[in-house]
Amino acid sequence: MKIMEKRNIALWVFVLCTVSVTSAWSQEEEDFRIQLELARESIKQWAETETLLSQERKDWKLGKSMLEGRIELLKNEIKQRKESIEKAKEMITDADKQREEFVSKNEELKEASQQVTGEIAKLEAMVKTKLLPMMPTPLSDKLRPLVQKVPQKPDETKLSLSVRFGNVIGILNEVNKFNRNSHTFNEVRELQEGQRAEVRTLYLGIGQAYYVSNDGQFAGVGWPDGASGWKWQVANESAADIAKAINVLEGRETAAFVSIPAEIH
Repeated sequence: MKIMEKRNIALWVFVLCTVSVTSAWSQEEEDFRIQLELARESIKQWAETETLLSQERKDWKLGKSMLEGRIELLKNEIKQRKESIEKAKEMITDADKQREEFVSKNEELKEASQQVTGEIAKLEAMVKTKLLPMMPTPLSDKLRPLVQKVPQKPDETKLSLSVRFGNVIGILNEVNKFNRNSHTFNEVRELQEGQRAEVRTLYLGIGQAYYVSNDGQFAGVGWPDGASGWKWQVANESAADIAKAINVLEGRETAAFVSIPAEIH
């Protein structure tokens, strides 16, 4: 019995040892498997991380390139804006200079306008009060439409200086045209003792005139006498010569030297 018990005990010890060894090997395999799985998982994560990093690098390079291009565009735009600003400053400077010149010229024009306004008023007054009374009646009748345009009250008129100046120039131009030639007209004139009759009148410009009645009995010489108008003097003794001069001028007789009275006033 004792021997059997010893054998059983030995067998149990052997079994326990075998189980222990087997258990130890299984644990090591399990640990190795776990470590292997962990390693695989680590390698997988490392590969994914590398792929992600590679994509990030590509994206970063692409983004960097786009940003550099955008920066370059912005730099060019900034440069153009600066150039535009400089040009605008130059234009503003030129505009300021021109404005100052315009203001200066405007002041000069205002001053000149005031002077011209004073001068044109003097011319209008001179034409109306001094020149027109000295004009022959036919010329005065022709000038009447222009004279009516001359303002009665220069300080209150709305006419522009150019219009007022044009009126005066128009009057002087007609006077000048009349003064450069000889003219004949049929007029009604007082001859003697209040008798009025039609006469033919010869005007030598605006400085001298002669008349003769149609029957050739009455004649006279006239000249401008200041603001009082024309002064006429009887010259019946020259009636034939005055009539001949008028006929020559009107083409009724051939040209010839004719002596008629003349007097400088």
